[in-house]
This record gives sequence, structure tokens and C-alpha cells, in this order.
Amino acid sequence: MDNGSNPGNTAQLAAALHQDRGAPRQHRPQTDLPSFLSSWPVEEIYAWESTPGSTAGLNHPELTLIRTRKNLGYTGGNNVGVAYELRAHQPAYVLILNNDVLVTPDMLDRLVEAGQAQARVALLQPTVQGPAEIQATTLGLQCDRFGATYPRSHSKEGPLFYASGACLLIRRELIEARQGRCFDDTLFAYHDDLDLAWHARLLGYGIDCVPGASCWHAQGTTAGPMSPWMCYLIQRNRLRVLVKHQQYSTLLWTLPAALLLQQVTAVARSWYSRDPHYLAVPVQALFWNLRRLRSTLRLRRHIQPQRCLPDRLIARHQARRSLDLARILRRLGRRPPRAVHFPGPPRPTASPPPRSTC
Repeated sequence: MDNGSNPGNTAQLAAALHQDRGAPRQHRPQTDLPSFLSSWPVEEIYAWESTPGSTAGLNHPELTLIRTRKNLGYTGGNNVGVAYELRAHQPAYVLILNNDVLVTPDMLDRLVEAGQAQARVALLQPTVQGPAEIQATTLGLQCDRFGATYPRSHSKEGPLFYASGACLLIRRELIEARQGRCFDDTLFAYHDDLDLAWHARLLGYGIDCVPGASCWHAQGTTAGPMSPWMCYLIQRNRLRVLVKHQQYSTLLWTLPAALLLQQVTAVARSWYSRDPHYLAVPVQALFWNLRRLRSTLRLRRHIQPQRCLPDRLIARHQARRSLDLARILRRLGRRPPRAVHFPGPPRPTASPPPRSTC
């Protein structure tokens, strides 16, 4: 997928593939696109047949490059690619892979083998290695009742609730239960993998991490470090995920608590980073959800009748403590915040004691 980047990038990639694979089998302009892609702003499609060999001496499977006219985000870009793949090849699984992920040669085989051995597991991820300063190893992610998340660095660090979207194998039946859309387009980026996993939990599917499979994720290559904009995307999407998936009896107490915890988190981030823009994030996230409440409830009306498990059983896979508060306390124990200096008159300096003449 070329998700709305500079058109020259697509041409350069196609030229590089042309040298190794030959001319593409087909190049479809906008007027000759498949009808099932008409709901997305797809610009063009390049496709190469599978080849028995290449200049590098490798066997290449069929390859398709799709370019969109604008950036559809992580969610929309992946939805276009998944929709094309499901219609063109009807695979049993779909692999979602970030552009900053490197995989081992046997990773995909190990994931598929694990999926075939567990018929009720719909989402699988490998062990994700990352930069040591961010998170050395990730074995899936935790989620609490309020939608806050945190990575698992080992199997004893809380229950596994969802799998990372950086490298994610998805069973086709789960995508079909979501009306053919792998992710919620409205989310754009962040918590999209949580949204998908929560729906899978409602349907009674399992989620697993396969330790024998591994990949390396640079993390933050596309979006960069944490910023108020990134925090805004996370907080607004978190509220939408809660409203879509939790029962109303659960939302009566988890939603107000989530709003309060998001405000506490914003204050803490603003304090540590010395950036007041974080303070406005919870309010902006709330108003974003209010403007889109109708679409959220429409998706909720589609999801809830599919429910196979109540919230009390899904909660067995969730962290019992508040991950927001745990993160703040962890940060307080790791490094105290810098002292705040207020302007004022200079303090008189004490004169040095006289030297002894003895």
C-alpha cells in the first residue's frame, strides 16, 4: 500500500520492481478500478505475476501495489489492501505489517501453524523486539476496564488482551464479521488494533502471542515520539472503543472513570514534559466523540447483537488495576519531575566566613 504519499515514491518503487520482476501485469487507472474499491479514493494499481526467479536468484510470489489519492491513515490504508486481498485471493489469513518492521524468515510460517492449531484464535502476533530505550520485548498488550493499555514484556506482566497491529495475523472470519472492514476507518491511527481485538473478544475468539515467531519494530518511525497530537488520537479513539464494545451497565461507571483518568494523565504529561498543550487533549477528545456519537452508536448496534460473552467474562483478560495510574506512579518512582522555578527578586548571597588566622 502506498497510502497517499508523493506520487514520485510510487513511480520509484515500481521502477525498482520493474528491474527485478519485469513490467507489471496490469496498470489500472482510476476509471478501471475494481467495483469493490469504489468506496475508497484509490488512484491506481500495479500488479506483478509470480516469477520463478529474479536477478537476485529469488522466487517471488504475486505482488500488488495500490496507491491512494490521499492519506487514509493506518486504518483506511490497511482496509484498502485487505479488501483487495480478500477479493482477489480469498486467503484464510491476512498479515498486517508496519513499514518499520523487519521479520525473520520463518515468522509467517510459525504464525500460520499456531493459527491452524487453534481454531478459535483469530488474532496472533509474534514476539516484537524493539529499541531498548522504548521497550525491549513486547508479548502482546494489556488493557484495563477503562481502555488504557500497556505492553507486556513477559508473560507474568498482566493478562494478554490484544495483539499489536505492528505485526498482526488476522483470521478471515473475523474480518467478515466486521462487514469486510478490518479496522474502523474513523479512528485513523492508534487503538485500531485494540478496537479489532475487543470485537474479537465479544465474538468469543482468542488472541495469542507466538513466542517462537519474532520480528523487530523500530517504533515511532512514522509518527515520531509522543506528542499532544498523538495523545489526542489515543484518547479520542479510546472513548470510541469503549462506547462501541462495553455493555451499558458497564459504561455507566467505566466511561466517567475513563474521562477522569484521561484528565489526570493529561495533567501528568503536561507536568513532566512542560507542555501545556496536553491539558486541552481530554476536552478535545470528548468533543470529537460527541460530534461522531451517531456513527459510534450505529457501529455499536451492529456489534452488540453479535456478542457471545458478557463483560464480566471479557474482564478476565483485562488488567484489574488502572494502567493510567500505574504508569504515572511508575514515572514518579523512576525520575522525579524537574523543579519549577518562578521569577522573583534575587536572593542575597551569604558572604563567605572569614578565614582563621590561627
